[in-house]
Amino acid sequence: MFSFLSESLAGIATIRTNGSAKYFRTRFEDCQNAHTRAYLSFAVTSRWFASRMDMLSFALLATASLLAVVFNHQRWLRVDPSVLGLALTLLIQISTTNFPWIVRQSAEIVNQMTSVEREREYAMQEPEAPLSVTKDKDLQPSGPESGAVDIQNLSVRYRDDLPLALDNLSLSFPAASKIGIVGR
Repeated sequence: MFSFLSESLAGIATIRTNGSAKYFRTRFEDCQNAHTRAYLSFAVTSRWFASRMDMLSFALLATASLLAVVFNHQRWLRVDPSVLGLALTLLIQISTTNFPWIVRQSAEIVNQMTSVEREREYAMQEPEAPLSVTKDKDLQPSGPESGAVDIQNLSVRYRDDLPLALDNLSLSFPAASKIGIVGR
């Protein structure tokens, strides 16, 4: 949406000259709607996640408080009430601020690592053949003389792991002929 807006503003004179303002307005509204849908999904998901984190934090705090009261009442564990209060206060701080932040940051790291994985995938791809090879330099620099095309024993595949699309194909096309290739 933002790139479309900046491109439209850069070419506003051309848009007005060609009478295309209505078309670009419609395209911008489509881009705006797509952006709003994506942002709304992000905002709703973030709120859903925050409420679930609050519920989890509440459950953790309630369990810890209940266990502290039961342990103290049953005298299973001798803990000074001031230390217990300090521990619950720290648990409140951790469960309401630090824990949700840590989980959100870990989710953000996972999102950011997607771009690293893409870069690594692109870096590991086998490079394409060079635009010109040494065989090209041996050819006649003036080009073909008659315009006829003669192909002998051509074998081609789309990728190394796929079967041959063309296998030992031999063709001859006379000069000034029109040839169409359809299908596999």
